[in-house]
Amino acid sequence: MENGVSSIVAWALPFANESRSDWKHRVGGEITLWLSMPPVVLGLKFEAELGSYFEEIYAWHNWTSPLNVQSGFYMLERFDIYFG
Repeated sequence: MENGVSSIVAWALPFANESRSDWKHRVGGEITLWLSMPPVVLGLKFEAELGSYFEEIYAWHNWTSPLNVQSGFYMLERFDIYFG
């Protein structure tokens, strides 16, 4: 985000304002409008956070540990994921 404008809005604004193509002009305007709506921005933020959460959990389940040499679900290492 630069100057209070997200990168996707900054990308869409030239399409909305300067495009000679009708469909590019329409799409740029729609993207700019959608990303000015708080529920859409909140949904994108939630989706990004959820993706980060699942990447972390996926990496943790594929991890091997001193107590278990095969990857999988770890009951003995639950302390490490929360406090380590």
